[in-house]
Amino acid sequence: MHDTLVWEVPHPDDVRSRDNGLWLTHMRSYGANVDCAAFDKGLLNVGTGRDGKPVATPVPDPDSLYDPDRSLDIPDTC
Repeated sequence: MHDTLVWEVPHPDDVRSRDNGLWLTHMRSYGANVDCAAFDKGLLNVGTGRDGKPVATPVPDPDSLYDPDRSLDIPDTC
């Protein structure tokens, strides 16, 4: 999974007391080398290709998937 999350902490004077704290305001993510059916259900499971070997997308450099500076703008692989 590669996620980018943007959190905000509103000033206490700007919200009701019960709403103080962190607010998730924006999220983008992608999953690679996952089972798409499981991913659509919010679960993680390793995906496999037709040959039974694990798959990694996008190709050709699966190591780049773990680069925190990698763009989240990739095509849908499911």
